[in-house]
Amino acid sequence: MDNRNRQLSRDNANWEELFGNLLGRPEDEAFELLRRLRLSKDPLEVLDFVRHGDLLLSCGIPSARNERESQIDAMALEHAPIKVPAKPWTLVAGDGIVSELVSAWFKWDDAFGYPFVDRDAFFTSEPMRQRSLVLKTDFRARFYADAKKHFDLDQSASITNVQGLWLLFTFSCAAGTDRAGSMYRFAAYEMLKRMRLKSKYSKLRDDVPEQALEKKAIAKLYWGIFSFESLASQAFLQLSMMEIPWMDSPYSASLTGATKDDNLDMFDRPYESGTTGPPMVVGARYATSQLGKLLNEVMEYITGDISDIGGAADLQRRTELLTLLSDFGQSLPPSLQIKDNFVHQNCFLWIFFNCVGFNILRNLDPGTVVAGSTVKEHIIRHCELDTSIMERAMEAEFFTEWSVVVVCGVLNVLPHLVPLLQDPQAQSIFSRSCVITHALSNQLPILRILIRGVQGMAVSLGQRLPTTVQPVFQNLPQDDGLVGDVPTAYQLPHPERMRNVILDESADATNVGIDLSLVIAKWSAISAA
Repeated sequence: MDNRNRQLSRDNANWEELFGNLLGRPEDEAFELLRRLRLSKDPLEVLDFVRHGDLLLSCGIPSARNERESQIDAMALEHAPIKVPAKPWTLVAGDGIVSELVSAWFKWDDAFGYPFVDRDAFFTSEPMRQRSLVLKTDFRARFYADAKKHFDLDQSASITNVQGLWLLFTFSCAAGTDRAGSMYRFAAYEMLKRMRLKSKYSKLRDDVPEQALEKKAIAKLYWGIFSFESLASQAFLQLSMMEIPWMDSPYSASLTGATKDDNLDMFDRPYESGTTGPPMVVGARYATSQLGKLLNEVMEYITGDISDIGGAADLQRRTELLTLLSDFGQSLPPSLQIKDNFVHQNCFLWIFFNCVGFNILRNLDPGTVVAGSTVKEHIIRHCELDTSIMERAMEAEFFTEWSVVVVCGVLNVLPHLVPLLQDPQAQSIFSRSCVITHALSNQLPILRILIRGVQGMAVSLGQRLPTTVQPVFQNLPQDDGLVGDVPTAYQLPHPERMRNVILDESADATNVGIDLSLVIAKWSAISAA
């Protein structure tokens, strides 16, 4: 009886606290609480959310808490090209910080890697996606917790929740600390299937403004996620979970003969010197979607049953794929050529281009001749282009606000060069790429994990790392917790002799890849011996 009374007393106190919040909070916050109560199956979860939010506020979230933070927020609001209110989206930051981060999203991430958010539809959407859009910040852990909390309260199938889940997946992988990262990817895909948007899309009319907007948002959702999923799945040596979308691409194709003089600003106006934000290139997103289709074709072949890797039939097919890739690159107008128009969208586009090339060449012997060059020559060309792009991007300060898509560059360059380190040119490119990786690793923990994996590869292959980059690899953390947080499906290319060192009889690997976590575990064991 006493236990029952204590439980009733706790319940009563909880209900009084929840009711008190509804009465005492500002009107916009009270409205948000009511909205959450209607979505949640358990009102006490909403109370936990309120307590969590108050805890974040007490831990130092920007607000009117002190004059300096108010000044920073006001300055951010003044300079942000897109101005939005923080509430009711989030309590984590003020209007200025949120406006600046949303603006950064449409300047950098929407420009290439994650073009699945329609800007016009964005301002009519619900909170989860907005919370997810502002993860790239010193507040990212708090925004991340806020977005996850919203998903816990609202798991209904909606476009905004699908987009939010994909962004949670990308954040967790870039952070390298969330074992649940793949869960968000699979949940987004399953949610998208449940929505049956193909039927809805076919019924929407272009001559009704609201329906035309929704139709455009659905098309960008499918094509944008398809492009990103193509990149994500290749990192795990998997076929894309997304089929090629059934509708036409919503992105504008490149203009024939277009040059950098045809660049636009983030609001699709002609770009002028001094314009806020980086130049945008007509056709960049469309070119990305076409590369995604080619990468899908490549992965279908690479992950299939290749009976004789390096045999005549295999080399013929890879030559065909390399020819398709080369033709694609040569068909792009000057506005999409990195040498003619060095802007951030083209940086990402050509890193993606090289990513396709690396996958076509997976696990061929370096001396094998394919499409007129040795595999080693192909790899060095791709690595040199990726590295020079990233170096120029750093000089241009693209990384002050940037897309995590650039990580694809170093994730490809370093592992592919380790087996070639006896070559002076490969050594030089490797050293330059290590400098870039080290510079970005404070912002992206996954790169610190990559550094450990690269050292593990070198140990396994008996390769000596260049002395110029030894400091990058010294005093690396040995904690097993970090190893456990590596996305276990991430695959490194493996020469056969590395496979023999890393794997024992009970382990397994694909024909073309090996788990990064296995490489790190082996290196840790060797280092501890």
